Amino acid sequence: MSVKIPHWAFVIVKLRWLFLLLALVTTLSLGFFATKLAFNFSPDNIYLSSDPAYKFYVDKFMHEFGERANLCIVAIDGNAKNVKTQKALRELHEEFEKVPDVQAVRSIVNTSIYKQIDGIMQMVPVLSDNKQDTDRMIDWVSQDKVMQNLFVSTKGDTPTLLVLLPRHLGDQEATDKVVLDLNNAINKVAVKFPLLKFYLAGAPVLQQDAISTLKADQLLFIPLVALLMAFLLWLSFHSWRGVILPFLATGTATVWTLGWLVLRGHPLDIVNNKLIVLLMVIGTSCAVQLLARFQDELAWSRKN
Repeated sequence: MSVKIPHWAFVIVKLRWLFLLLALVTTLSLGFFATKLAFNFSPDNIYLSSDPAYKFYVDKFMHEFGERANLCIVAIDGNAKNVKTQKALRELHEEFEKVPDVQAVRSIVNTSIYKQIDGIMQMVPVLSDNKQDTDRMIDWVSQDKVMQNLFVSTKGDTPTLLVLLPRHLGDQEATDKVVLDLNNAINKVAVKFPLLKFYLAGAPVLQQDAISTLKADQLLFIPLVALLMAFLLWLSFHSWRGVILPFLATGTATVWTLGWLVLRGHPLDIVNNKLIVLLMVIGTSCAVQLLARFQDELAWSRKN
């Protein structure tokens, strides 16, 4: 049985070296841009900038509620009445104020309370040079309905610092930097007070941890997926051609895609971060079918 081969197939075979050269130049060009691919897993990038929900989020919600809601909280596991704990709290407060991106720091270090003294309402700092006065003020703060569990726990054993950060909308690199600066400040103080424990929490910290985990997963699982696929391809074809050709086709498509993402100004974000693995799996499965069909046709033509 004769099979009619389309004319364009002969053209492709005749000009195969030209097409291969064109593919090589395209791959090298887009591969250069692919090396500049950025990671930005900020949740702010989930929506398109033209999305009405995103516009409402930025113009209305963020303007009214979000500008002063980007907080980190640092808790010190130590008695607030202890002199060493108070010293650690003061030093940490000062270190946070030195961080360029920190907009404000609040704790009992810079908190004062209106108290009636000699019949006159006066502003009295919570921390003072007099230990008895300080202890009384800490007891008052820990039982105040507005301030308890905010600057110090109800038992007075966990003083905290509230660190206000700017809203780096969609800029994950800036968020990562300020969280790293806060951790460095905590480590600098923690060395001087080995008996105290310091805990950093807040939305920026959780976001940075989650994104670091996503990046680590990419670096770990993509090579593992590639090795597993190579092993399965070897079991399927029992030849190096059966391993190399599907990976060559899939790798070329992946490089083209990543290079195009960079040219279009799109980073790898929280939505498309699995793109590389999907391209490898789907592209390799298509390449396997084409290669298997080619080998079957080649074997059939040799027999006939």
